[in-house]
Amino acid sequence: MFKRNANLVIDALQEEFPDFDYVKNENKPRRQSFEIVFETDGKTIQIWSGINRTPRREKFPEISMIVEEINKHLC
Repeated sequence: MFKRNANLVIDALQEEFPDFDYVKNENKPRRQSFEIVFETDGKTIQIWSGINRTPRREKFPEISMIVEEINKHLC
């Protein structure tokens, strides 16, 4: 479920931001975690963390919210 959602998020973000580089966690992530970070100008900014969210469906963000958060940091 987590890998599938990561692929969906990346696919959607590639449509919005085609010039960005996207990297999935190559190592096994923390159990029950889903996080998105954005790196710009040498800074790492956490865009989403579902670690402390319940129920499980709350661990995954709406794509529109992620796009909005990234745009805030680009301005």
